[in-house]
Amino acid sequence: MKRSVGLSLAVSLIIGACVVAHAADVVSLNVVGYYNVSIESNSYTLISIPMQKIPAYRGAATANSATTVTDGNATWTPGQFNKAVVGQEANGASTFYLELSGTNSAFEGRHFTIASNDATVLYIDGVGLDADIGVNALASVKYKIVAYHRIRDIFGEPGQQILQGGASSGGADNILKWLGTGFAGPIYYKLSGANSNHWLRGATTIVDNETIDRDEGLFVYRRGTGLTNFVASGEVLGNKQDIIIDPGYNLIGSAAVVNKYIIDTDLNTKLQGGPSSAASDQVLEWIGAGYAGPVYWKTSGANSNHWVRGATTIVDSNLMFRADRAYFIKRLSGTGTDWVRPSPLQ
Repeated sequence: MKRSVGLSLAVSLIIGACVVAHAADVVSLNVVGYYNVSIESNSYTLISIPMQKIPAYRGAATANSATTVTDGNATWTPGQFNKAVVGQEANGASTFYLELSGTNSAFEGRHFTIASNDATVLYIDGVGLDADIGVNALASVKYKIVAYHRIRDIFGEPGQQILQGGASSGGADNILKWLGTGFAGPIYYKLSGANSNHWLRGATTIVDNETIDRDEGLFVYRRGTGLTNFVASGEVLGNKQDIIIDPGYNLIGSAAVVNKYIIDTDLNTKLQGGPSSAASDQVLEWIGAGYAGPVYWKTSGANSNHWVRGATTIVDSNLMFRADRAYFIKRLSGTGTDWVRPSPLQ
């Protein structure tokens, strides 16, 4: 299979405790650059976005509740980080997340979607912070506010799309997002008719600004011939990445820019092993036209204490978690588990 993957790290900025107030005034404290990710032709490709946007704001929390994080030193404009806010980036509406970046916290690397803000308080979307984060547990913890990647950021602004468009999803390249139990309707670039020259789901729903989660993988189906690339630009994640793996199937990407063999991760301590794949949590690797046999941590019998495919094939140093690819991880049961990936800068 032909692959073209490249990383260019443009500059490393060591500038101390510089804090910016608006997304237009972005500042990086870490290595920034871009990463070329290949998308195969006439097939499905499971992709990951290996960089995050440069943070819009950095600070340290002074307090938190179950649903809020307070920075008493902030002077934000109320609504500046509201969900789907317009005017914070060059085009379209933006949604931001709070990422805990302080190494002085057991929660380093977790991230939460921001619903809204006032001058000093961020209101967290959905159910709020994780249940194990107690009141004021984040006091003095460093954080950053980052805009999510959107469909338009990765696959092209309207009129500058990198995928083949069409009158409907059936005649265009497709982007598929995993919802936990199945895929959402395909996203495609519409070339004619109502709502043309936009990224659409179905016939009428414009999704130019639909977000891509930091830890999310995507399926892309290319109908055209020839290799194409998208460019993920931004910052190399400078803190740990805490990925929640829930029961069931999880399609996981990564904000990491480095490849790592499965034996060099700590997944064997996070996933349930067993004597066979059927009795274990599984890692599924897409190989262009289907999945390779499931990989699991074998706990007994021949080849125990290794990552195994089938009954005998050890893949400790064969299965590579590539920075530009996503992987399905199946959890048999239980609650969500945290997979903490260190930054290549740590």
